[in-house]
Amino acid sequence: MEIQDTIDAYVRGHLDPAEKADFEAAFQNDPDLVKAVEQARLDFNIANVLIEDEVRGWMQEWETETPAPQKTIPPARTGWKWLGGAVLILFVGGAIWFINRPDSGAGDDSFHTPPKIVPPTTRPIDPNRPVVQQETTTPTTAPVKPELPVTNPRYIAKAEKEFAAIESDSYMRSTDPGQPKNTLQQAAEFIRKKDYSDASNLLRALSATDPDYISAQILLGEVYFRQKKFAAAEQAYTRALRSDKVSDDAVEWNLLMSYLAQYAVKKGNFDLLLNKIAADPDHPDYKQALELQKTIKK
Repeated sequence: MEIQDTIDAYVRGHLDPAEKADFEAAFQNDPDLVKAVEQARLDFNIANVLIEDEVRGWMQEWETETPAPQKTIPPARTGWKWLGGAVLILFVGGAIWFINRPDSGAGDDSFHTPPKIVPPTTRPIDPNRPVVQQETTTPTTAPVKPELPVTNPRYIAKAEKEFAAIESDSYMRSTDPGQPKNTLQQAAEFIRKKDYSDASNLLRALSATDPDYISAQILLGEVYFRQKKFAAAEQAYTRALRSDKVSDDAVEWNLLMSYLAQYAVKKGNFDLLLNKIAADPDHPDYKQALELQKTIKK
């Protein structure tokens, strides 16, 4: 027996108990077979509903049919017409019985009974019934709490004033004028021209394995700072500090300025790093840190 025939027999309840048990055991671990069984059940139910609706429609047509005015139908033709109708009803009834015929309790009986279609009921409208206006309410929204400013013009101005810009000319010098400029030299030239977009594109293209990666992060921190992208500048300086190829002293001050520009959300980071620099007399920015402590406290 083909698999589809087996599925149809299972859905219609035509398998004996042993065959049913074997088939159910087979599709427990077969998602495709389960889907096929569900589809067969759906097709089976739909077919029952369609046949029932069509027979009901035919019956309604025959009940309401009246002979045309001023026309006499010969008795012999009338008898043949009703005989043909009776044959058609028997044929359709036989088709329904064939689909739903019982079988020794095998199969899934829950799918043998087609769903009943209940026609909708309507109530007559009382013209004297008062019309009740539905109350409409305007949705209210909770007041929006003012957010704390992420930046403060005073701290940004102070950070930009104290920021230690890199001397781009030091990168632009080449030992051999005939050699093409490397990435750092090209980026430094873009920075000198205030073309920060092209500079950042060049610097971000360097991979972490490139020998100039750390220097590129320091230059990138300055580019972002000039663009007022202080969080991005902070990240670039932090990446540079993770390396042992650069002195912390050369990066910490500008990282501190990145924190200062974001003082509302980076106050904790700013205080820790400022106190670290101010506690180290050998730090090149020791005196500036002491002065900054006094300024921030005002």
